Amino acid sequence: MIGRKRYLLSLLFCLIAAVGLSSVAHASDFSEEEVQSGKVWTVKFNETPDPDFVNEDTIQVTDEDDRSVNVTYETEGNSVKVYPPAAGYEEGARYVLTVSGVRNSDGDILSKAAVKPFVIEETSYWSAVIDENGEISKNTRFDSFEAAAGNLSADEIIVHKNEIIKMSDGVVSTKAEGVTIVYVNESLLTHTTYVEPYTELVYIDSTPDWIKVKAGSAEGYIKAADAVLIPESTLNERSHYVNADGELVHNIYNHASESYSSYSVGPAPSFINEGTRYLSSDGTTFTDWEGNEAGTHYQYFQFLSARSSTDYTAEEIDEYIVDRLIELEETYPNSSVYQNASAKSKLIGIGESLKKIEQEHNVNALTILALAQHESRYGLSARAQDYNNLFGLYVYDSNPAAKYFDSIEENIEELIKEFFNKNYLPPNRAYANGAVFGHKAIGMNVRYASDPYWGAKAAGHMYRIDQAMGGQEFEKYQLGITTTAGLNVRTGPGTQFEKAFTYDKSNMPILILDDSSYDEWLVVKSDDPEYDELYVFREYVMPLN
Repeated sequence: MIGRKRYLLSLLFCLIAAVGLSSVAHASDFSEEEVQSGKVWTVKFNETPDPDFVNEDTIQVTDEDDRSVNVTYETEGNSVKVYPPAAGYEEGARYVLTVSGVRNSDGDILSKAAVKPFVIEETSYWSAVIDENGEISKNTRFDSFEAAAGNLSADEIIVHKNEIIKMSDGVVSTKAEGVTIVYVNESLLTHTTYVEPYTELVYIDSTPDWIKVKAGSAEGYIKAADAVLIPESTLNERSHYVNADGELVHNIYNHASESYSSYSVGPAPSFINEGTRYLSSDGTTFTDWEGNEAGTHYQYFQFLSARSSTDYTAEEIDEYIVDRLIELEETYPNSSVYQNASAKSKLIGIGESLKKIEQEHNVNALTILALAQHESRYGLSARAQDYNNLFGLYVYDSNPAAKYFDSIEENIEELIKEFFNKNYLPPNRAYANGAVFGHKAIGMNVRYASDPYWGAKAAGHMYRIDQAMGGQEFEKYQLGITTTAGLNVRTGPGTQFEKAFTYDKSNMPILILDDSSYDEWLVVKSDDPEYDELYVFREYVMPLN
């Protein structure tokens, strides 16, 4: 929304006049200006104008339909003040002030014609209705947002400066200018995550300053200036999920370009029927198009801990990579990206490096491979080819500088040491929200990427890798999620054992290694690389599969 501008009722429009042929500024020299409805224009000359020549024929204000507006005049020395109509100018309307033919007492014309276009600032708030075509009809005018909100009916919206600033339900689409920060509360001081341009978010509430949204499964606040509100009644298209031949496909709608893009997440849950569109803000909890609950499902690889390990060998991983690259060559024969992929991809031969990382740094080899495929287009992106940078490390939305690595192995080591094991995977580190790909409320996706579906897309790669290699990793582990903040994780099955660390937040995903040996305790894989197996109290863990 346009920020308010304040204008004093002082000189803003000057005509430097001279007798005879001396000229003044032409119409094009005066740009349109936003002013208040009670704006008094002061027109200055370098000689005293004759009051008999100060009238609607020489100083005139016209509206957008070229109709004369009833203004009044006052001559003071070399200046003429032009007062607005008694009720002021109409908010949001455009006008033109034209000065032509003003003379001095000798009858000499003081200036050539000059014009000043201006638009009236909107300060009012309107209750309104909007039809399915997006046409807005204003109902009642209010002097404040609070007054408008207090008198709003369920089917109305609030409009200010020709923009929707409050509605009962709908979606929010972030604007094009950079990433949009999601904050903890309406003070807009502490941020939790961020999303890329044109991201669709679920609308909860709004004021002229902030919009409350759902990002993933968590609620947060964004600046009102960073997004547009799209009422439910106008939503013919929006992001949704479908069952496509047994796979869950996410169709992402861009409300600015009115176009879709899509990706496959993994296997479709049993309640997602073919031929039906489903809605979800986090890819976990689904409703039908009308908002009726459909079911909840956690995609296995999206919530599988990176601290897990794969049984696939380095040789099997390398064989998969070559097979997949050949498949891409054959599927996209006319693509310049995939031509000769099986010969030039930077993924070729990295199986040994991935298994070495898995062994030494406790990060699943397939997690790294899935991320590499997603971030580098199977090792074929320009950054991968020219800079040995599979993961876009040190490439940010606000700073897309190139970072060169001497080798792919060095690039992988940097990912693990300076990102995963430094800030993302160990509990309670700077960007830690769970050691999984996750989404915008849980896992690495909260802080690692502005794409709200980065975690789901990477998990989709991991699912397809496993399927191509025989599917032996799918559902290999039992997964869970914590249900309380401040949960202690201990070195043994009892409170008498040392505390290894505490999950400060709830909804922390965990990998369950043993759920049967102890009545009250679960054996879990440690997110902290200093430990292998740890213990949590069973009561505070919800199983996911």
